[in-house]
Amino acid sequence: MSSTKKQWIISISIIVLLIIGSWVFFAWRNKGGKEENQNMSQTKIDNKDADKEPAQDENTWTGTLKLSDNQKKGTLMLVMEKQTIYINTSRDYSQLIGKNVKVTYEGTLDSFVLGDIVQK
Repeated sequence: MSSTKKQWIISISIIVLLIIGSWVFFAWRNKGGKEENQNMSQTKIDNKDADKEPAQDENTWTGTLKLSDNQKKGTLMLVMEKQTIYINTSRDYSQLIGKNVKVTYEGTLDSFVLGDIVQK
């Protein structure tokens, strides 16, 4: 092989590796960002009666806010008549612990993002 041909092959190989490396880096970075956002207000639901959704206003629940009894599920829990909703958030709602509250959210019962928690 001539030296010019070798230089072209090496140059093209380096460019391809840089493109693949950049793609992997950005894919990894975007995945990490999504996980971080989910940790900010991730929620889990512990259904006592999975067939029924709570009889609440659309996108709101009311119940008693408590500290979680299972940190793997969330930092807080909203105890309602037929179910308990675990909420993982970094926001400070300690002044509402033990009080009747109204929780706003976006999404569905199975997958939602916490809006706010206010005393009812």
